[in-house]
Amino acid sequence: MYARLLCSVVRTMEQKHGWCEQYPFTNRQEKGAEALKDVLSLDKSDSTDSVDSVESKVISAIHELGLSLFCYERRDISKGDFACPVYRFLVMSCIREDGGFVSELDVANTIAKLQWCCRAMVYEEMLIKMQVMTEEEAWKELGIYVKEGRYTAFNSLRQVMHLASGIAYNSPTYMKCG
Repeated sequence: MYARLLCSVVRTMEQKHGWCEQYPFTNRQEKGAEALKDVLSLDKSDSTDSVDSVESKVISAIHELGLSLFCYERRDISKGDFACPVYRFLVMSCIREDGGFVSELDVANTIAKLQWCCRAMVYEEMLIKMQVMTEEEAWKELGIYVKEGRYTAFNSLRQVMHLASGIAYNSPTYMKCG
């Protein structure tokens, strides 16, 4: 799911999709996508870098783009959740080829995967930061991206998860025990 998200962001920017104007990416997100594109397009046969060095650059570029998507708080909320690239990806990934939407349970599963990616990203960044600061300081800096009450990717996903869960629970196809 994480790789699909990153590819979607890079492709959206490459193709200069109309959403880029209506819902612009941040400078950090644009730089992250460009860095990932650049490192993936390197001709490994011409490179003087070792395989480990190239792999390290790829991992770093993936991490930076992920951070820019998940560890970002939107200040301008006038355009709603669709201004969040992770939310847009969720919507796009839940559209079937026939134009309809996947089931509520599939939406909830996709959200759970994206939320897991967000938590993993925050955790990984905390481990990096804890090399130079305490755990409490790292949590204070990064925990905001996985807590309620902020305009973050995680909370945009959380709101849709509640809606999808409610719809799925009230669906006639949902098996109720009791």
